[in-house]
Amino acid sequence: MDKGYKAIFWQSNPKLMYLGMLDQAWTTVMFDAQATYARDVLLGKITLPSPGERQKDIDAWIARHNALKDVAAVITF
Repeated sequence: MDKGYKAIFWQSNPKLMYLGMLDQAWTTVMFDAQATYARDVLLGKITLPSPGERQKDIDAWIARHNALKDVAAVITF
């Protein structure tokens, strides 16, 4: 499964972007954050890192998520 960089950019094809609900806790705030980040990439205000750097970031976030102990920790995360 292809994990997205910042949960927006498809790792194997970063020209493919998707905005979506990651969980039910902070959906509206997350949509705003994703849209702002995607907009800034499209406008050239943010340059995406190399594929290797993106993968390293994805792996770090997944490891942090997998270490969470309960639902309350997931919501806070």
